[in-house]
Amino acid sequence: MDISVSHSGTTSTAISDTTDFCVVCGDKAIGKHYGAVACNGCKGFFRRSVWQNLQYTCRFSKQCNIDKDHRNACRYCRFQKCLADGMKPEAIQNERDRIGSTKRSRKRSLPAHLQPTSTSGDGNSDSDDAPSSARIERRYSEDEATTAASRRLVEMIVDIESRLQGNQNINNILGGERQENNSRQRSISLMIGWANLLHPIP
Repeated sequence: MDISVSHSGTTSTAISDTTDFCVVCGDKAIGKHYGAVACNGCKGFFRRSVWQNLQYTCRFSKQCNIDKDHRNACRYCRFQKCLADGMKPEAIQNERDRIGSTKRSRKRSLPAHLQPTSTSGDGNSDSDDAPSSARIERRYSEDEATTAASRRLVEMIVDIESRLQGNQNINNILGGERQENNSRQRSISLMIGWANLLHPIP
């Protein structure tokens, strides 16, 4: 690790291109993160694991080799190595608190006319939710209309079938060809009736 001195007399720490590697996997380090010198991959892995409270298991004997080429093979052993090599979960929690505090301060600094307002009533929903609620209600009404149309169509079909059964003897007398023509006409009538019951798509 190289130590450089600025003109003002202060010292700064720089990462050497040849000697500084990630303490977890041995890849090239990008700096010190959460208490340990780490590469970008192990930094992101440790951060996600802590933020999302992920629980890992090892399929072997919890002694997996963690290096640049095999660091993704066992997430349990990789996370344990992060902890053993000095990465601190509390450092990520502090980072999260700082981010949350920054977002809250930005929200408070907005002008009054830009602050989100609640709708009148119980105050449980924001105004941004109103279009969503309207869309859901409209979709529900459309579904109800479609269901009612389908029910009417089924009733029509049942009624027609009952009439056909009552006239079965007459149809047998009329002959096969005429019966086929009537059947075709009934099918066309059913399709037209069904189409008339459908609502146009908005």
